[in-house]
Order: sequence, then structure tokens, then C-alpha cells
Amino acid sequence: MCYLTDHMRAEVCTHLHRDVLFNESVFKAFRAVDTNLVARILQRSYAAPGDMICDKGEEINFIIFVVSGSLEVTYDGAIAAILSKQSIW
Repeated sequence: MCYLTDHMRAEVCTHLHRDVLFNESVFKAFRAVDTNLVARILQRSYAAPGDMICDKGEEINFIIFVVSGSLEVTYDGAIAAILSKQSIW
């Protein structure tokens, strides 16, 4: 992607992250230029069943968008929430 112009790179990133950018309510009011800027900094991550994304007390600097499947939130060994598609945490 380093050979693409900034505009083309933004378009490719927007296409790659379209499931988040166009389906999440937080981005609904964004203009195209704003969507392209956000698309360039989004990072996609995958988790398998049983993977721990973060631990209690851990500082994080990201927002999690559940695109498919579900995410189980536990607190002191008990299930506190189950987040599914279009949940933001």
C-alpha cells in the first residue's frame, strides 16, 4: 500500500473496514472524509474462544467493536455481560 496515493490508501482502508464504518451507529453521522481518516487508523484483530483481550485493572487505549460472534465479559469469575455484533466496549 505504500505505493498508493493518500486518497487511494484511504479508499482501500475504508473498503477493508466497511463492516465497522457503515454499520456502527457511532460512525453514522461522519462525512466521507472523516470516515476515510478513521479507516486509516482502524486495526482489525481476531480472537478465538477462550482468548483474554484484557484483564481487570489493565489500562487499554482502544475501543472494541464486535463485528461477528460474541464477546463474554467476566468479573470475578462470573459472566457480567455478553456482547454481540454491533456492541461497543
